[in-house]
Amino acid sequence: MFIEIGSLESLLPPAWRDLPQVLSGLEEPIAAAVEKKIKQLATERLTKTRNVFLEGVERDGNVIILRGNFPNLIEKGWMGGDMKPQLLSSPKAKDGENGPYIDIPFRHQVPGTVGVHAEPMGQAHARIGVMQEEEAAKMGRTIYQEAKQLAAYTSSTAGAGRLGAGRSPKLKDKHVTDIHADMVRKQTGAGSEYRTFRRVGAGSAPDSWIHPGIEAADIFADAVAYAEESATEIIRKRLEGANKGGTP
Repeated sequence: MFIEIGSLESLLPPAWRDLPQVLSGLEEPIAAAVEKKIKQLATERLTKTRNVFLEGVERDGNVIILRGNFPNLIEKGWMGGDMKPQLLSSPKAKDGENGPYIDIPFRHQVPGTVGVHAEPMGQAHARIGVMQEEEAAKMGRTIYQEAKQLAAYTSSTAGAGRLGAGRSPKLKDKHVTDIHADMVRKQTGAGSEYRTFRRVGAGSAPDSWIHPGIEAADIFADAVAYAEESATEIIRKRLEGANKGGTP
């Protein structure tokens, strides 16, 4: 998906359309304002998917582009379905004795933080009603206290300490284990990140890795409407500067 700030005439009030000195060189400033609006809307509307969406937003001159399959699914929405075929066709998938497989990482944020990359430990249990909020928060803090003592890794997880299973209830009966089982601690320049890895393979259960769908964020769609407002404001400032004998 992309937005191109091209013909400005369609964005302007009729009385301004015959002023070439006003229109000259405004495409990029308007595109920059629309890009800023896109990032503002993403910050307001998205949580766990915010960063991956923002990573897909690029501006090349007067064109704003949304790159990547997942950012575009967030923008346009997706009805959901079986994710296994797409995951196993990834270039990161490997060939095993029983067919292709891929290990999918899941982040777990520290209790008390805002869930931007993922949910804080324990929060998922409260969200879906497996536990009361206070009980889930206490469990999350207990898991974190144990997880932060794990031997860390930097690149390969080989040799990393792992959290045992059974620290939390399974979220769904069909799950093989709880979401915190086998948690590892990654050492980064900023501190520690906590992750689990879950394997998808040719032998995965038919009812596993079924996504419920994504509601359309419509961020780019709403930013298109903002382009007219932005063009009017930028040109108003330019006219004010011209009336004062300068360039704003």
